[in-house]
Amino acid sequence: MAHPLQHACVLLLLSALSLACFADAHYKPTGHTQGGRKGQVNDISAAPRVVTNVIFMVGDGMGPDQLELARYVTGTNKLVMEELDPKPAIMTTYSLDGVTDSAAAATAMATGYKTHNGWIGMLSDGSKPETVLERAKAIGKSTGIVTDASIYSATPAAFVAHLENRDFGQKLTDQIASLEIEVLFGGGYGMWIPMGVKGSTRDDERNLCVLLLMRMMVMRRRRRRRRRRRRRRRRRR
Repeated sequence: MAHPLQHACVLLLLSALSLACFADAHYKPTGHTQGGRKGQVNDISAAPRVVTNVIFMVGDGMGPDQLELARYVTGTNKLVMEELDPKPAIMTTYSLDGVTDSAAAATAMATGYKTHNGWIGMLSDGSKPETVLERAKAIGKSTGIVTDASIYSATPAAFVAHLENRDFGQKLTDQIASLEIEVLFGGGYGMWIPMGVKGSTRDDERNLCVLLLMRMMVMRRRRRRRRRRRRRRRRRR
């Protein structure tokens, strides 16, 4: 598991995902107290709002202790990141083995299910639950991953791949490349180029860069077709 201060892997899922779990539902205030503290009710407008875009940020290894340390170092009572959401929540990321690692923790965040350490997007019964990114793709949303680690590292990979071993970097990269993800920023270039090319870390001749380029062309054609259909509809109106 990466050190929390050494590997602050920031994962951005740039998906146009609705707030009400994959439906175009309105956001409705619940009246729950902020942070669980009695008497501090969120000041949220009664007017319904529709959330159309979600940025999911993950600080690898970060938890309440790291946040408290950051407050102490900066001399503030509230960090800027804590002001982004008027309704903060805490989720558990423990694994079925007890103390979690990045793979099990990220799987819990991406799917809502607990699993074993080292497992990426897979449960103990061998099933592969749908991740939030896969669900976003399924309903036609644009998605992306941005990380300062390798794309196939445990944290980002758990949102797009399903494998029982986080160390199978080549298999994880193959699965990531198979999805039509619009944005991919990160390290691990050696896994995307064929064996024999300088810098390659693969054991086969697959060139995933070419595959991604072809997929980009396909996605571009699809977008153009969608634009044409929208224009036709407008003209008919």
